[in-house]
Amino acid sequence: MSTTFPQPVVFEVLRHLVLDHADDSLLIVQALGSRPDAHSALPVDLDGAGIEFLVNGNRNGGSDDGGSDGDRVRIPWPHPISERSQLRTSCIALYEQACHTRGITPRVSDAQGAE
Repeated sequence: MSTTFPQPVVFEVLRHLVLDHADDSLLIVQALGSRPDAHSALPVDLDGAGIEFLVNGNRNGGSDDGGSDGDRVRIPWPHPISERSQLRTSCIALYEQACHTRGITPRVSDAQGAE
């Protein structure tokens, strides 16, 4: 059973990701969630096992009219987490893994000593 974080914690993390890291969320879903077609990825839930996104994209080809709207995609953390302090480093790890998968150089975060 994975750790469930208090709703205010979940809300604040998801809010931060929506407001400050929308492009990173999209990259994570495209690279790690098997949804290269995604054109938006809204983080909607998280727990100690992973993070869930509401994804809009064009999974089935055809016109880019937002087909496959509202699919939920769950991305597991690199390691299960149980402490609030691990949420940030786990989000950064997913971003870096997505960059590596896509051949993109990740920006350096302040968690790594610069920004």
